[in-house]
Amino acid sequence: ESSSPIPHEISQKLTEIEKLPGWCLREKATELVRYTLRERPRIGVEVGVFGGRSILPVALAMQAYGGVVYGVDPWDRRPALAGMTDPLQKEWWEKWDADGVFSTFSQAVSSLLPNIGVSFSLKFLT
Repeated sequence: ESSSPIPHEISQKLTEIEKLPGWCLREKATELVRYTLRERPRIGVEVGVFGGRSILPVALAMQAYGGVVYGVDPWDRRPALAGMTDPLQKEWWEKWDADGVFSTFSQAVSSLLPNIGVSFSLKFLT
């Protein structure tokens, strides 16, 4: 049910997640948590993590019952620019600080999910 409350601890952490780079709004993050807690998938995958605004709510929910979530992102502007034709999009992605976003995401994982093992085996995929 979409109006069911989410655990207070997760709700507080969603406030911190809102400060990260990305486009997942609080309402969507809350629904991701509700869905994950209701359906309890054992494994989740997100392709395109960027700053973590959608994967971290899922990870917080999955932590409650022992699920595993995998995030795939090269944190590199080259794949984002490949085939890009829109000049505004191209300009934005050319200025994007991939290392900074990756660093911010990594720090958020450490502070929001301190009790889980996290492995960044591949940072850049080309």
